[in-house]
Amino acid sequence: MRDKLRNILKESNHEEPQKKLIPYLNNTMLPEERDAFEKSLLEDPFIKDAAEGLGKIDSKELPDITALINAQLNKQIKRKRKNRRKIGNNLLTYLAIILILLLSVISYVLIIKSTH
Repeated sequence: MRDKLRNILKESNHEEPQKKLIPYLNNTMLPEERDAFEKSLLEDPFIKDAAEGLGKIDSKELPDITALINAQLNKQIKRKRKNRRKIGNNLLTYLAIILILLLSVISYVLIIKSTH
C-alpha cells in the first residue's frame, strides 16, 4: 500500500501520456508525434488539464515545482498515516460496542415490560 500512495498514477493508463507531456510542452516532439499526442489530449481530460496547467509554467521551473509538490504530498500522506487509528485491532472498542448494544436491548425490554 505504501508504494501505491507514493506513486498514485503508476498503474493507471495515464503513464504513457505523462512521459510525452514534457517534450510536448518543450516543443521537442516530431510533428507526427505532436499530432498523435494532441489527439490523445482530446480523449483524456486529465492529461489535457495537466498540459494546460503546465503550459502556463516556465519549463525551467517545472522540475523544482514537481519535486516540491511530491514532497508536500509525501508529507501529507505520512501525517495522515500517523493520525489514522485502526479500529479493527482494538478489542476494547469491540467490547464497548457490544456492551452498549446489550444495555440498549435490555433497557428496551425493561421499558416495554414496565408499560404493560
